[in-house]
This record gives sequence, C-alpha cells and structure tokens, in this order.
Amino acid sequence: MDSKKSFGVSITDTNDFRDLSFLKEVLKDKKIVFLGENSHGVAEFTLLKSRMVKYLHDSLGFDVLAFESNAGDAYNANLNISTADVRTSIYNSLSSLWHVEEIVPLFNYIKNTHSTKNPLDVAGVDYLASNGSYSFSRFLYNLILPVNPSYAKEIKESDSMLTRMGVRKWTIGNILSKEEKDLYKSMNDKEILVYFNLIDFINKNEDKFQKKESQNIIAAKFFIQSRIELLHYSNRDSAYMANILPRKNLNMTKLIAKFRDYIMSQHLKFLTTALYPGKKIIVWAEDSHIAKWKYHLATDSSYYKSTYTIGFLSYSGKGCYVMSQVSENSNPERLIYEFRTPTDSLSVERIMHGSGYENTFVDMIHQTKCEGNSWMFESSKWTEWTGEDVSEEENIRNVFDGFILVNKITPPKYLKYDYEYLRKR
Repeated sequence: MDSKKSFGVSITDTNDFRDLSFLKEVLKDKKIVFLGENSHGVAEFTLLKSRMVKYLHDSLGFDVLAFESNAGDAYNANLNISTADVRTSIYNSLSSLWHVEEIVPLFNYIKNTHSTKNPLDVAGVDYLASNGSYSFSRFLYNLILPVNPSYAKEIKESDSMLTRMGVRKWTIGNILSKEEKDLYKSMNDKEILVYFNLIDFINKNEDKFQKKESQNIIAAKFFIQSRIELLHYSNRDSAYMANILPRKNLNMTKLIAKFRDYIMSQHLKFLTTALYPGKKIIVWAEDSHIAKWKYHLATDSSYYKSTYTIGFLSYSGKGCYVMSQVSENSNPERLIYEFRTPTDSLSVERIMHGSGYENTFVDMIHQTKCEGNSWMFESSKWTEWTGEDVSEEENIRNVFDGFILVNKITPPKYLKYDYEYLRKR
C-alpha cells in the first residue's frame, strides 16, 4: 500500500491532535461525518473515535455528537448534562453497548464544553429502547407536569413500561418476569393509542406550555411518534413498515432491517432541520448502518452530498459486547470473540495492514486511480463483527469514503452500575 495515500493515527488520549490534522482537508465542506465500527465492544474504537470527536469539535466546528442510541433518551440526558454525574449521563444517553470506561473521558470533555460558548451536544438517531434508562419517560413527565400533574404521572408510568421491556432481549429483557413480558405484548396496541392521545394532548394544550418549552414540544412530538414506530417495529407490523418505506416488496428480514435504518435517517434529518439547523454533526454508529450501499442513514437525499463516512476495521485481537444488563437475578452476558484475521488477497484489512502504521486512516474519495491504490477502484472485501461476515463490492468507494484500520483490538472495560438506583432517578 502506498504510504502517501494513508496516515498513521494514535489511540492515546492526548491534546496533541497533529496526527489528525489531515482531516481538515479531507472533511472540507462536509457537515455530517459518520464514524463506524465493524463490531461493538472494542476498546480501541471507542478511544480513537473519542479523540476524533474532540478534534472535530475543537478544531473543525462540529457541534453535535449523535449516537446509535435512543433519540428521546439522549435528548433528555443532554438537557441535564451540565449538572448530572458523567456516568449517569452515559447511562441515560447511550445504548448499553457503550457503557464502558473508555468513553468516560469523552463525556468529561462534553460536560466541560457545556460551561463554554461552544458546547458539544449529545443526541441519538435510533428508536430502540436499548439502555434501560427512564430518561425519556422523565422528560415527558417534567414537560407535562405543569399542565396536568395526574396525566404526567400516567404517561411516565406508561412510557416507563415500554422502556423497561425494551425491544432487544440482549439489553434488558432478561430481568423481566414472564408475566411482565406477557403484559407488554398485550399492551402494545394500547400503547400506540396512548402515544397518539399524548400528541393530541400536547397539540390541544400547546398554549398552556411556557414559551421556553417550544423546542422541547417540537422534540417531544417527534420522539413520541418515534415510540409509535418502535411499537409497530416490535409488533413486526409488516403492512405498516412497508407503507412507510420508500422501497417495497421486501421479505420480513430485510423489511425489519431497512425500516429501522430508514427511521434512523429520519431522526438524523430531524436533527439537521429542527433541533440543530446549520450545525455540523458527528454520527457514531456501527459500520453496516453507515454503509452507503445498504440503507438510508448515510444516503438520505436531504444531506447526502455533505456527508463523509468512515468505516472502522480490525486486523487481529479480541472484542466483547454485553448482551444483557445486570439485575438481582442475572449478571450481564458478555461475549468475548476472537477476531478472525482476513487472509483473502482482496481483503481491505490485509492491504491496509501493509501501511507500516500501527493504526491507519485512508481516504478513498479524493483519489485518482494509480499504482498503490487500485484496490479502491476494483473488487474488494472487508469483514464485519468477528471476521466471519465478509462483504464484497466491485468499487468499495460506493460503500465508504474512508477507512480506519486498528491492527490489534481488545475488549473494553464495562462500567459497573446500580441499575435499579439509576432507573429511579
């Protein structure tokens, strides 16, 4: 691999960002940057992306950091980020996938920016209730309380049930009893009506909310609608999802995957148009969500031309991800996996490994084909998750704009939480 087409990047947390200065030219005129990861549960990805976020905010004017996490939860966590304990902010805003020690320094940085004229706001682009917090439930309660205290309590209890169940069994479902699970399933249709009625209540009583709540009202209605989408998704309501999606005639597996990513794209569009118009946004998500060939998140026509996608790859080592949360009756299930180093000659990982750097960034869209970079314009392969899932594309520049390869990955250190205490806060 031609070293002139690649750059070495450091994982070490330092305020010396000279190794990242090439991003100034690479990201010129870009307003949305996607930072991926080929698997969750990699310490080095979190450390390196945290450094990049700090540089993008401090030097390149990016003001919003949006995670692949529940948008309503993150919105409320951001409202309180300047006064909340850092670990509580992490719990309330992020999927449990990133409840790790390695992300604490970044959230310390974020909290500190909120006492300056240039805060870095935390947001979400997902609708899955994947961290078990009641952050959005508390947001709804605090919003409605001055207008109707009894209704505020009712909504908080109802929304908390949705959060408590979640959608993914690997996050919080294991702590539920069979009775609670049966109750949740029976409540889904009722819950949809609850949220429709809540939007109607807000519309009819909008004049009773304080003027300072105008943006919160806009956010509330959008995220409540997102709850409705979540319930249809968890019900596997194929007719509803097919009607929402631009593409039709999909089997159930593809329908579920594409519906989620389409709704995620709508969340990002909402950030760019309603909550943070004119702001530059960093999106932190898994590689398959930001790939330009698969879904909608990175390719929505309203912002596509101003985006830059960076896939994160690994060459060797071990990773780990949490499949459930701790409770009185269970411990979190943490799956350690050994990454399978690619051996195929077309492997992007093998090619980038020859750069001579410990960790390598390569830009692809600002290149012209020449000796040393022909792989960018021809058939290439790259891996996801443990290395078993192999993707191939005739021109990889149709999928990502740039890549970062971490040569050796290790599992993160997961934060220890008193979950029951946090859910009551």
